[in-house]
Amino acid sequence: MSAPFNVTLLAENTAEGRGILGEHGLAFWIECAGQRILFDTGQGLVLADNAAARKLDLGALDA
Repeated sequence: MSAPFNVTLLAENTAEGRGILGEHGLAFWIECAGQRILFDTGQGLVLADNAAARKLDLGALDA
């Protein structure tokens, strides 16, 4: 049986949502089987702010 997963968009070219900033590239917060993974190809300029706006703790990442 496969584990459920959740993907949250942290950064991309356009910004949607209150307090969310856009930048060139992509960043995803992925949760699956109790693990939290960051997939980040962005410039890194808005990642921390967008994670905070979505109430995600970057210090809680597993990879």
